Amino acid sequence: MDTQTKNCPSCKQLIQADAMFCPYCGVRFSNIFQGYCSKCHAIRDLDSMDRCIVCGGEVLDRQPKPLIAPSNAGQPQPDLGTSLRASQRPIEPLKPAQPKKKAGCLSVVRGVLVVFGLVLLALWTAYTFSDRFQDWVRSLGNVDTSDMSASEATRLAANALEEAETPEITRTPAPTRTPHVKIPALPLANAVCAGGFGYGLSCLSDNGSLSIPTEELPYTGRLSDMAACPDEVFLLVSDVFYGFAEGKWTQYGQYGGTSSGMIGCGEERDVWIIDNKAAYQLDDPGWTIFDFETVLNGVGYISPKEVVVTPDHHVWVASSETVVYYDGSKWSVFDYQQDVQAKYILTDLAVDSKGTLWVTSLDGVATFDGNAWKKVASPTSTDVLSIFIDPADQIWVGSEEGVHLYKNGGWQSFRFENKTAGRVTQLEMDGLQRVWVGTDWGLGVLEDGKYTFYHMADSDLIMNEIDSVMVLGNGPTVLREKIVKETGSMQGTLMNGDIPLSNARVEVCVQTIYGLYSGTTPCSDQPFMAGTKSDADGNFSIPDLPTGYYIVTIQGPDGKWKVRSNTMSVGSVFFWVRPGEVNIMGAIDIAD
Repeated sequence: MDTQTKNCPSCKQLIQADAMFCPYCGVRFSNIFQGYCSKCHAIRDLDSMDRCIVCGGEVLDRQPKPLIAPSNAGQPQPDLGTSLRASQRPIEPLKPAQPKKKAGCLSVVRGVLVVFGLVLLALWTAYTFSDRFQDWVRSLGNVDTSDMSASEATRLAANALEEAETPEITRTPAPTRTPHVKIPALPLANAVCAGGFGYGLSCLSDNGSLSIPTEELPYTGRLSDMAACPDEVFLLVSDVFYGFAEGKWTQYGQYGGTSSGMIGCGEERDVWIIDNKAAYQLDDPGWTIFDFETVLNGVGYISPKEVVVTPDHHVWVASSETVVYYDGSKWSVFDYQQDVQAKYILTDLAVDSKGTLWVTSLDGVATFDGNAWKKVASPTSTDVLSIFIDPADQIWVGSEEGVHLYKNGGWQSFRFENKTAGRVTQLEMDGLQRVWVGTDWGLGVLEDGKYTFYHMADSDLIMNEIDSVMVLGNGPTVLREKIVKETGSMQGTLMNGDIPLSNARVEVCVQTIYGLYSGTTPCSDQPFMAGTKSDADGNFSIPDLPTGYYIVTIQGPDGKWKVRSNTMSVGSVFFWVRPGEVNIMGAIDIAD
């Protein structure tokens, strides 16, 4: 094994193993390694034993932690700048080009006179300031230009000026509003919508159900986040921003960030996107950008988990190990682990009506009143993963055990029964005081102390793994009944190298598998599974699959199960089964 080189985790080019940056794409590395934790289901830093720093579990795809995301692969990286004013400068939208007019005689004469005047001015300026010009060029880098020609000195000065004055903001494309986007209209009120782990969203409403996979969006990609803001609903798909209001979609264009953004919104259309390297505020006519490398005093990279915008237009961001705060004029960073003496990373945050910040982490719950942090007794023995504060200032948090309510200085727990649900990733309350619970096991609703759960196989959810929830209006007036869903099928051919894999067990699951499972097979302990065996030629067919996303697992000749993974061998690949259609998988080689 070659220990002198490594592949850049961004562009995959071969570079030196001890390189601190990639010469091909410009990404910089720290001396910290990270990978995908098979238990936490997230990217985690590694400890000294190359285990997950959070839970100590196995980590896949070990890579050095990037400090700055790559930009303009293969090109020299421009100076990020140190000016706060430059980082906050709004991007103006592109103006339509005006039609050219034919030049008349008077215009030609006027143009000649203008050019003649500019030439005279340039000659006078060169004569008067020649010595100053040479001194200024020397001062740019203590470069001796005495032996240079005038053209060489001019070129050097122009290059230095361009490098010194090119702000970060100029590398971000201006947003363009594109109306009449062809996306199915969302319910205007009385609905709840759930995001399916990046693959799309589903809405349950008084007028029926709706599912939108990202494949049906004009710009395909991962559904990073969604938010029900005052007067408008927003979707962030990769780095493209959509708004839905008055029954119509608007595409605001690419905001210029990465695909890991989170949406936050306050009153009076105070809308923000926070990604791992900058904050973007939606203005008219463009975006105001706060580059973290500049405004956070060198903290150029965070891992956003949640964004809250308060009524006084302050912004709170939960990152993995820090809390980022914007008071309307300046940015601040709190080192959560140091300030709270916590061991593990942040998972969520919320702000109550008094302005007190509530933070959840894998270490429990804590508050910040503007002066000091304070720990709150944890309601569970497992990780606290999400938080919601209702209009009565009651605190709701979610864990792997269920939902917990903080009331009168103590916790009241509503625990799940057996395997009816999983990790609580999101909490929201509707107008009827029902708590909607997004989990990696389906979408639940807590009403009068009892849970009702919807799964992909018995509702119009696009998939079981829910990572975002938003309530429109008061939520569904009446909870929808379970349905018999339309079905499709899946076909493929199993290979073991060049030899067809016959009589092999194939199963489809509805949840992510990272090589760990507790049942007799990878899919046997999931809310839905189906399977079959391959024939003598390795062919298999699984019929009657409810519409949605599935994972394919195969049992090899040695009895071990393999998951149809992506090229990075991290996690699983979901395959979309459409109603009334066959998903042709093609050849699946377990030897790969």
